[in-house]
Parts: sequence; structure tokens; C-alpha cells
Amino acid sequence: MVETYSNLSYYQIEAKALADWDNFEALVLTHDYLARNRQTEFAFELRDRIENRLSELVREKWNKLYSLEFLESQIEELGNPRLNTLLGEIGARIDELFQEDESFAWPSTAAAPGTNSELDNYREATSLLSILGYRTGEKARKEGLIESKRHRILREIYELSITHDIQQHLPDADEWGGPKTSTRLRRMVYCSAESTKDMKRKRSGDYQTAIDQREADLEWMKETFYIGRYEKYWEYATTNI
Repeated sequence: MVETYSNLSYYQIEAKALADWDNFEALVLTHDYLARNRQTEFAFELRDRIENRLSELVREKWNKLYSLEFLESQIEELGNPRLNTLLGEIGARIDELFQEDESFAWPSTAAAPGTNSELDNYREATSLLSILGYRTGEKARKEGLIESKRHRILREIYELSITHDIQQHLPDADEWGGPKTSTRLRRMVYCSAESTKDMKRKRSGDYQTAIDQREADLEWMKETFYIGRYEKYWEYATTNI
């Protein structure tokens, strides 16, 4: 970050901030640089303007739990005390939304051959699961992903903060929520369940090993992360066809 801005004048930094006026992550990084490295009246003014803009962007996502979790994680990573007030407001709002939205129904993997997909929003090809190396079936065998390694990857996905490098490969990064949240787990299990259903729908190819591993890993995620926290009021769905 310092290298990115150190050779820029104040006016160049201001121009960059205005160009990024709708980009929450870019504005957070610019604000952080100004707070740590530029102690001038102009820097203070731009920093204040960015803080106001960040608040506006947060309000635009005020009723979207997964987006607020994502914004919260971005601010927390910087540890910038100037943003503690905004961080507190986001945290309080997340707590409010959690009371309404924390629990979710566990997905079913039941599917008949040749039927259409029901969950297009949960495709795994560009998901956090795929990006971070989760595989089953023949791909897992080739990469040596035995059960314990698959579980370790799944735990890491559930617990990690989404970095800028990951975001570049994840088009819907904000929809994956923050680490250790119901949003993150819901996205993980629905992606995996939909992938399992796609395999069951295929009329050619041998996917049984991958299907069995997927369903076993889903059961592991249910027992490890879901039961006792997110399953309130829901009946468990079957994975049988």
C-alpha cells in the first residue's frame, strides 16, 4: 500500500479516491494509508470525506447480512482505530440481522437424472470451494485429498477472511460473508449440495465416488458447524433420491 501511494501527490490520491468512490475496499485502503502516512490538512479533509462515503456505502447494504459481514471483515483486517465507530455500527446491525437470519435449512442433494438445476446462484466452478482446492472423486484422488485433508480445507474455508487476492478470482465475494458465519456456511453447503445434484443428474460418467464423498463431507459440516448453532426450527433434509 505504501509503495502504491508514496510517489503520488495529494491531488493524485484524491483523484484516485474519487475514481474509486463506489469501491468500498479501495476506499478503505486509501483511508488507511492517509491515516498512517499523511498528516496534513488536505489529507485530514480527504480522510473525513472518505469516512462519510464509507458510511454511505454501508447504509446501502444495511439490510444485507452477507454484505455487512464482508465489509466488517475488510475493516477489521486493517485495525484502523479511526474506523472503530463505523465498525461498531456494522457489528450492531449484524447482531440485529442475525436474530432474524442466522438459522437456515440444510440443503438436500436429492435429484433425479436429467432434471434441471434449481440453484443456479450456487455454482461451484467459481466458488470459494473450488478456488481454495476442495475436490472430490477422481480429482481428489489425483491430488491426494483423503477425507482428513478435505475436512481441513473445508474448515479453512469456513474460518478464513477473504483476501484481495482471493476476491480477484471470486466474482461474488461479498455474498460469502465473513469467517465463521451462517452466511459463509450456508454458501459452502449449498454450493456443495448443488454440485452433488448436478452429478446425480448426469446420464453418463461415473460420479458415484465423488457423490459419496460430497455427501459424507456435507454430513461432517453439519455435525461440525451446523448442529447446535444454525439448525434451529429446521428439519434435516434427506440426501436420498
